[in-house]
Amino acid sequence: MFATTTKTARVKRSKSGLLALVLPLFILLVSVGLAALGTDIAHSVDARSELQNATDAGALAGALDLISTTTSDHARSSNGSIE
Repeated sequence: MFATTTKTARVKRSKSGLLALVLPLFILLVSVGLAALGTDIAHSVDARSELQNATDAGALAGALDLISTTTSDHARSSNGSIE
């Protein structure tokens, strides 16, 4: 009876030792994955804001060009000369 009790105690210790090894590795893996996800989201937000700024700048440049072209054409048609 003593031998079976000792064998059972060894199995329990073996399983708890394995859990003590696997659990920190699992936590480390999840932490690294969350850090990578956070970095990816931050990069995505930064890239999106840069693209939005470029789009806004292009729209403003196009509007300015349209206004200046329309003004020049209007000046030519009313006076016959460029002001």
